Amino acid sequence: MAEQPIPEIKFPLTFEKCPSCGSTRRIAGEMLKQEQAKGKLTDIKVTFLFRHQSLMANPSGRFISAPMIHSFYDTCVECGTVYCIVATVQAVMPGMPKMNNKDIGTQHMT
Repeated sequence: MAEQPIPEIKFPLTFEKCPSCGSTRRIAGEMLKQEQAKGKLTDIKVTFLFRHQSLMANPSGRFISAPMIHSFYDTCVECGTVYCIVATVQAVMPGMPKMNNKDIGTQHMT
């Protein structure tokens, strides 16, 4: 029996509704609408509560580039379900960050 080909995922993936209750209302999205109604944050188009990045690489060998998945999450206003609203992919090239001697000791985690 021949194996079926694995269908390719087309990015970006966008999820418009809560997978639990079907609501389109998200906490960060609703907060943005409230602020925009007050005339604030008018240049922001997309909001999310948190982002996760995952690098897909072969730990047993070198790689030239690898896909990095960026997933953006928010919480449903109606039922509280946390779900992915957008997932994107970008190629990442390996390498070490370059630092000048003057930068040593001044690097901070953000």
